Amino acid sequence: MKGFFSLLLLFCLTAASYGQHRQCGSMEALDQMLRDNPAIATTRQDIETQTARFISLHPTGISSRSTITIPVVVHVVYSTSAQNISDAQIQSQIDILNADYSRSNVNWSSTPAVFQPVSGSTGIQFCLAKRDPEGNATTGIVRTQTSATIFSTSNSVKYTAQGGDDAWPAASYLNLWVCNLGNALLGYGQFPGGASETDGVVINYTAFGSMGTALAPYDKGRTATHEIGHWMNLYHIWGNTSGDCSGTDYVDDTPPQYSENFGCPAFPHVSCTNAPNGDMFMNFMDYTDDACMTMFTAGQALRVQSLFVTGGARASIASSAGCVPPASASGACGTPAALTSGTVASPTDTIQWSAVSGATSYILEYKPSAAAQWANATASTPAKYLTGLVPGTTYQYHVSAVCPTGSSAYSAIRSFTTEGTATGLTDAGVQIEYTIYPNPTHGKFQLMIAAADRVEQVSVRISDVLGNIVHEEAFTHINGLYSYQIDMTGVATGIYNVSISDGIHTEVRKVMVQ
Repeated sequence: MKGFFSLLLLFCLTAASYGQHRQCGSMEALDQMLRDNPAIATTRQDIETQTARFISLHPTGISSRSTITIPVVVHVVYSTSAQNISDAQIQSQIDILNADYSRSNVNWSSTPAVFQPVSGSTGIQFCLAKRDPEGNATTGIVRTQTSATIFSTSNSVKYTAQGGDDAWPAASYLNLWVCNLGNALLGYGQFPGGASETDGVVINYTAFGSMGTALAPYDKGRTATHEIGHWMNLYHIWGNTSGDCSGTDYVDDTPPQYSENFGCPAFPHVSCTNAPNGDMFMNFMDYTDDACMTMFTAGQALRVQSLFVTGGARASIASSAGCVPPASASGACGTPAALTSGTVASPTDTIQWSAVSGATSYILEYKPSAAAQWANATASTPAKYLTGLVPGTTYQYHVSAVCPTGSSAYSAIRSFTTEGTATGLTDAGVQIEYTIYPNPTHGKFQLMIAAADRVEQVSVRISDVLGNIVHEEAFTHINGLYSYQIDMTGVATGIYNVSISDGIHTEVRKVMVQ
């Protein structure tokens, strides 16, 4: 549905009673969050602006983007033995999330044929965290016994001091709290932009996973699918203005809808002006029973993907090491130390570190300090010579050792600054700087564009030494720092000219494809 009404007006209309109708508390929680801290409204507006910009640049998504796996920590907060759900029940929920968010759920085929073409995979997967914030091994499950018998959208379950359990760092983990929620509430999720100490999703222990304490009709794990949708900035499909067809979920490929749907409606269920196909009641962001939910749309997937790119509200979690187990205790692989950089002569630098006993290789990650995504290089010795660096630019780097028993945690992040002056184009007084990394590349590289003020369009044309164009792309409405992936996979190895133009000036860089 198109439109852009104020986020402050959105409110979650609750259903009648648990056992009869689904009840979500996410919009109630968002409303309370905005009342408690009105400044969050500006943050939310900024997130929507970034989302709209991403969609305008990538209306069909980014085909070359790799799957993002999100580390999950499940906080089981219980006052009775029944509420202390099993590891198997928790894993069943993770399996459901992975299926639902990749459009591989077994009931997807029951999606009405008219809606199947617009269904989409988000490119998101989930794992129970294998590494905790201190770098130690973990199961990704934290169990906390409490004297509190019931919780609500007040967020008390998210604080140890209030009978719950403190969140793990939201920049690196998705926090899922499982507890006894009152007032017939199935769950609620925090939209992006709120406080990190409350960031995450809360699910009733009777609506989590597909076994154990999960009760029909909410025993297929779709409550977590729905609430994590809110955590990923998805709104209810009817737009939360129930009864007048004016609501919006900020997604173009979902039909307008009069209000929420309950149970399992017969197709088609027509409302507003959405005949002949009617409501998309099988969407994960409606209120139907678990067994009747089957899909996200491609438009919803785009909103989700916008969070995890450079500049997105949840970009940091895309590079989290939470899904990577630390080395085993027996013959553990030590973490590299004593990191140093040599005399930096742009565009090169040599990084060195202390050797780790038993290490067979090392992984060096490096990036311009203002960028969100890391480039990586492999070394067989405790040193690596980097080329293709940008003059006058500060880089961050850290190193992990690889042993037969596994990989170590990454070292502390260090930095160096290349010599020289950063070059760029000046467009009517606007300074524009460009960075290409990694360079050399194996086919994919990041083009980072930094503009001190708004630039309407930057065009990129890549050609071989004979002048044959192998890639063209344009980026619009740049204001600030953005990073774009350029995919040259499949081109011949060699040196290519990267011509970058803002419409007034043109600058040529070289990139080597290995």
